[in-house]
Amino acid sequence: MASDAVSRAAVRAELAAKLTAGLVGTGKPAAAVFGYRVFDFAGLSPAVVIAPAGTSRTQTTMNSTARDVEMVFDVLCFVLASDAAAGVTESDTENIIDALEKAIADIVQDNVTNHSPSVSGGGWDTLQTAGPCLDDSVVTPAIGNVGGAVYKRLIVPLRVTRLD
Repeated sequence: MASDAVSRAAVRAELAAKLTAGLVGTGKPAAAVFGYRVFDFAGLSPAVVIAPAGTSRTQTTMNSTARDVEMVFDVLCFVLASDAAAGVTESDTENIIDALEKAIADIVQDNVTNHSPSVSGGGWDTLQTAGPCLDDSVVTPAIGNVGGAVYKRLIVPLRVTRLD
């Protein structure tokens, strides 16, 4: 019998759908969510990127084909460091980063379980943070040049688990 292991791509796409719904739109803190690594945001800010950060597939018991699957994703939030032409100050940038962190925490709390995914195979048994958020005080390099623009960055690690 052929195996059909859970696809990290499907889970990442489902996570992107949840984050897009909660972060992008009128009155929401992000301009775009990318379900994959992007190296030029074409001036978009704030931009959110979902990057795989590791997968573990552990057999549940010796005589079982079932596996406990754990996937970790780094949700990378990029905010223009400041933009004098647009009237965005360093203080505004910090407030945007804080708003993104809170909105992502709300999305995680609202989607701890997801047994009815919009993406086939993309559901999970649990969604939770996988450690502390890393901001400019602990990320190296703290401020990155992306597509010629300078961005401040926040990393929110998320863990998805499910029985496969």
